[in-house]
Amino acid sequence: MNRCLSHAKRNVAYLIECLGDRPLDCYNGHDAGKFRDWLVAKGLGRSSQQRIFSVVKAIVNFNVREFGLNCRNAFSGVYLPSETVKKRQPIPLARVRKLQGECVRLNDDIRSLVALILLQQVIKGGITL
Repeated sequence: MNRCLSHAKRNVAYLIECLGDRPLDCYNGHDAGKFRDWLVAKGLGRSSQQRIFSVVKAIVNFNVREFGLNCRNAFSGVYLPSETVKKRQPIPLARVRKLQGECVRLNDDIRSLVALILLQQVIKGGITL
């Protein structure tokens, strides 16, 4: 519960940092787009943007209902552009072999487990960065 509260506070702090602390009925769709662009410029990925907007929308909706405000939630229906995902490149087999060799050389439980997992992934062809 405490973590949720700190996440909500951080998201509201982002909103206030970007748009200023105003009454809920003073935010509009243009402000919501500006907030989205600010999050993008901050380097946040689409999933983080979506998570932040979900929290902000929920907080606004709660307060509109709780206080009987007669305003629209400016943060509902904001377009979030899709993220281009880069294809991950495989780790060169020579690097995998070197890592396996180091794991075997150090010979403790954790590194032996890592070496086995690496071997299994190489066999399956699933080693990628």
